[in-house]
Amino acid sequence: DNTTFSTRGKFRPPTLPPTLVTRPRLTSKISTPVTIISAPGGFGKSTMLNDWRQERDDIPVAWAALDVDDDQLLRFWMTVIMALQTVRPGLGQTLMPFLQRASSISPAEIVTRLIDEMNCGDADGFCMGLVLDDFHHIKQSGVNDSVQIFLENIPPNLQLVIAGRARPPLALGRLRAMGLVTELELEDLRFTLP
Repeated sequence: DNTTFSTRGKFRPPTLPPTLVTRPRLTSKISTPVTIISAPGGFGKSTMLNDWRQERDDIPVAWAALDVDDDQLLRFWMTVIMALQTVRPGLGQTLMPFLQRASSISPAEIVTRLIDEMNCGDADGFCMGLVLDDFHHIKQSGVNDSVQIFLENIPPNLQLVIAGRARPPLALGRLRAMGLVTELELEDLRFTLP
């Protein structure tokens, strides 16, 4: 059954090294509703994001370490919901049964139902962050199309960070024009002299 999978470590960020070099110049830039971080392996994306996550004492931040198995529509959104449930138990409960059986639910319907549930929490002022790490594993157009719909309708109570080794194939022009997206790339992640 491809809908059951081990969650060990999937929803926990990597452990911070004991001699962490903090990067406040970068973590302070993660302030818009959407942040896209793309750089090759070894540039400290996950470590920087874990540091940022721990600095955020104002909102809880969910974490999903994506892998090649998440490159399927239903599995991807199950992973996202399970990550969000680590900071907001019960979120997505009405949607999970549709994702767990190979139903014919459309990408737009998945996203709409999830956003509706997330917006219900907005009324009580519950805000949260979500890191989708290793997004470079996501290649299927159906998954990327659903993420595009999610970005275009991002709930006001969510701060989303997408990180990976390659720039995701997402259309960001409208979000850029509205000042809703921050993009950090290789040159931004290079260490600089103090």
